[in-house]
Amino acid sequence: MGYSGLYKGLTSPLLGCMAENATLFSIFGIARSMLGSHEHSLNNSVGGAMVAGGVAGVFVTFVLTPVELIKCRLQVQSGGHTPLYKGPIDVIVKTVRQDGIRRGLFQGTAATLLRELPGNMAWFGVYEGLCQFMTNGQPKETLKTSQLMIAGGLSGAAYWTAFYPADTVKSVMQTDPARARVGFLTVLTGMLREEGFRSLYRGWGLTASRALVSNALLFLTFERVDRLLR
Repeated sequence: MGYSGLYKGLTSPLLGCMAENATLFSIFGIARSMLGSHEHSLNNSVGGAMVAGGVAGVFVTFVLTPVELIKCRLQVQSGGHTPLYKGPIDVIVKTVRQDGIRRGLFQGTAATLLRELPGNMAWFGVYEGLCQFMTNGQPKETLKTSQLMIAGGLSGAAYWTAFYPADTVKSVMQTDPARARVGFLTVLTGMLREEGFRSLYRGWGLTASRALVSNALLFLTFERVDRLLR
């Protein structure tokens, strides 16, 4: 497979990441603004951030499900055999042809929703809570770069720690033909019975470590750009 195999399926997650974050922060901002604008409104609370994050999580589910399905199917192709798919477009065409759009491209939607809705409530909620703790009543603009990165990094780790099992089940549903047409709970109970609880957190360490770095940079960039655009 070689070094290039580490980047197999990069195009899909890269484009998906752009679409995901554009959707997340846009819907989050809209939902939060609807909660009120005065100083003591729900908009300015941790609870408000969690509610808006949950709304954003619902919307982003329908962006992420097909993107992650494409990414997973490209990444599990064995380098020792003729690849089943030539690229992201080929995955889309063959998946739709075989299973249609709803049962094909959107396979694993329920699992993704179970990850994204509570996951984004935790993501935005932890970030807002940490920012409020570190500002001690002062405007968020007073936070230093290091403080924004700490809040962002820890919120990313919280997201993946709390709801990682849902992501594991989703990936299995999207890549294992034997489990492709069964429900989320059936796959979950089957994994617990056959492989144990630890199987649900397979690969968590690397994912959480990556989330610390990526989300630290993500929230720092968001806050800096947001300030420039005001």
